[in-house]
Amino acid sequence: MKAKRFVSILILMSLVLVLSFAITGCRKQSQATGQKWTCPMHPEVISEKSGECPKCKMKLVPIEGEKDANTMGAAMSADIEQKMCPVMANMPINKDIFVEYQGKKVYFCCNDCKAKFEKEPEKYLSKLPQFSK
Repeated sequence: MKAKRFVSILILMSLVLVLSFAITGCRKQSQATGQKWTCPMHPEVISEKSGECPKCKMKLVPIEGEKDANTMGAAMSADIEQKMCPVMANMPINKDIFVEYQGKKVYFCCNDCKAKFEKEPEKYLSKLPQFSK
């Protein structure tokens, strides 16, 4: 009976040890990639891990392809495909959130940005590669 209990405890401890290494390994791997996260409503909030915005409690979204403003501007003018939100310039778009404006799709990071664009589209056209001449 004591032997069975000892084996059960040993197996349980082994499982805990394996799981702790697996979890720690995942965390280290995500940190090694340098992935950063931000809030769609508060782009100044940047985190090294996913979670909630400390200001509004919205879910943080990954920042894709971090580049400085000059590099991003050059990339957008060279590539006709829109990749960043015109309202919050450093936010990647969500392909599910868009409007058609002058026969072209304009994408946004969130519905709030979509609403701002719909109120004053002219204000944001210069930031859109599909409208550059």
